[in-house]
Amino acid sequence: MANQIKLTVGGINYTVKSDESEEYLNVLVGELEQRLRRITKSNPTVSTAMAAIIAALEASDEAKKAEAECQRLKKQLDKITFSKQQKIRLDDK
Repeated sequence: MANQIKLTVGGINYTVKSDESEEYLNVLVGELEQRLRRITKSNPTVSTAMAAIIAALEASDEAKKAEAECQRLKKQLDKITFSKQQKIRLDDK
């Protein structure tokens, strides 16, 4: 069941419905706030909306790269596991 949680991002209050805990969402808000501060500090003329879009693009990029790395590591682990299973079968003969 989704909880209604009040959050403040970029000085604007939001009420969101989420199955995640309030603590978890506050961690996400903290990370987002850090991104927004960094972006607006490096370019003071950028609008809040543009800073939010840049932050979203950065987060999406990081998530995609992390997903690709997880897939690469999974394939590597599958190869190692398969190799060990083959070795065990050969040793059993």
